[in-house]
Amino acid sequence: MKITTVSTVLALLATWMPSSTAEAIKPKSDATIDTPNPGGDQSVLLVDFVTSYHSNRTLMACIAAANCETYESHRGTMIRFKSGEEPGSARFQTRFANTTTKSLSVDGAPDMEGVASMNAGVHTNVDMGDRKIRYGWKDPTDVVRELWNRCGQSACDAHEFNVDTQLVVNACCGNRLQEGYALTLSAGGEYDGWPARGAFVQAVLAAAGQGQVWTKQKWHVKTRDGVNGGEVWEAEQTDYISVSRFSDDGALHGFMWVSVENPAGGRSGWCPASGAALAALAGMFNPILGGFFGFVRASCSPSK
Repeated sequence: MKITTVSTVLALLATWMPSSTAEAIKPKSDATIDTPNPGGDQSVLLVDFVTSYHSNRTLMACIAAANCETYESHRGTMIRFKSGEEPGSARFQTRFANTTTKSLSVDGAPDMEGVASMNAGVHTNVDMGDRKIRYGWKDPTDVVRELWNRCGQSACDAHEFNVDTQLVVNACCGNRLQEGYALTLSAGGEYDGWPARGAFVQAVLAAAGQGQVWTKQKWHVKTRDGVNGGEVWEAEQTDYISVSRFSDDGALHGFMWVSVENPAGGRSGWCPASGAALAALAGMFNPILGGFFGFVRASCSPSK
């Protein structure tokens, strides 16, 4: 039996889920719950609800899902398919044959035939991090658009890659200069084929377009002839977005996430101003993607 360490927030999380799921994850104490372990491993799995990039809702959905597991990384606790349960495996195809992508074209656009039957009992969690970074003159949506190049038929390339941008920064002698920076992107995801890949990429792009803050930055350089200067617009946005699709009967159907790092650092505070952006996301996914994501909940993870 695995022991999953959690916080008292579980009691609240249980109220957001179907009654059968809520009963399955009800904590035995304030600190632990028992989760199924078909392999008989007696190890202890620590789930860090404080530092995870995922929302508590997504972590709990994974814990409750028979084919999902959590693991630790430098991003805290993350989710993934259990070995042998991932898209493309015999078990996945047997369990979910023709139930994940039959309503989508290769680019994720909706083909309305069969949408209603496919998405009955499906829900999706969209998580965005509280830490915000400067994207410079690059539109955050254009930065994240690199997912089209980094995510293949059933998974995303785990290697980091860079996108160049420019930021206005303080420099010597009272100058403010435009300097080149490389934003570092990391991506992850597992999903059922090209159509699902298209849907997930479009969903992440839609999230990246919400809650952006653009400010006008002034730059100036002192010269012997005076001061040269100007103004440029810079974007600020969250550094993390994830989309995770589950069925209400307790199964992970697919997920995708992207993380963006700026060497100049970032700051917390995206969550307090995210209400309108999150509300917009919850209502825009299915009209765009033909109901593929079912009932959508959008959250900001204040722990980041």
